[in-house]
Amino acid sequence: MEERNAWNQVYLEYGENVPWATEPELNRWYIQTLSKYLTAPKNKTLLDYGCGLGQVAEHFRQIGYQIELADLSEVVVKKLNEKYQNKVPVYLVKTPNDISKENAYDVILAIGVFHHLNPDNWASFLNDFYKLLKKDGIVFVAGWDKADKEIRNVQKSLFTHLSRWSVNDLPKYVNQGQFEIMADDTAEIKYNSLSFLRTMHYFVLKKKYEEVK
Repeated sequence: MEERNAWNQVYLEYGENVPWATEPELNRWYIQTLSKYLTAPKNKTLLDYGCGLGQVAEHFRQIGYQIELADLSEVVVKKLNEKYQNKVPVYLVKTPNDISKENAYDVILAIGVFHHLNPDNWASFLNDFYKLLKKDGIVFVAGWDKADKEIRNVQKSLFTHLSRWSVNDLPKYVNQGQFEIMADDTAEIKYNSLSFLRTMHYFVLKKKYEEVK
């Protein structure tokens, strides 16, 4: 699988120093923004899909969330199993459908996932997330906006050599019978490795739930 091999190569080459894991402002922004939409962590489960090194999920584990992690890269899965000594579930996945659960999570993170995913697959990923979520659960999607200078200047990912898409059109793929769009916004974020601000676009999708009559 081209994508898996590419991500394996990234983490073999960069290890703990992949850029998105070493940008403090970026990770601080993820945590602060997501926290606005979360409730008290008691008995709450969080799945970080496309977790990378799992630094965002780790913050929420430390404040009481039960976390589970999923990634395409075998290198990442091995690293995380070693880190958590197999005490945190870590899944090797190609799609969310590879996680054989239903109504299991209060929160799903999809950070930096959809802008590496062909839009032809967005609807099926969202449908899989819907099945995985508990009643009133949320999906937090974050990716680069079409106004982002880096995504406009670089058609291929510098690290995976795979195409990248902006996430602006995500609402077109949201099944209105499944999700309420609670947030659809952008933010300017400082990347220490760049001389300009990057433009992040994020969405919060809340699972709609109909009582069986």
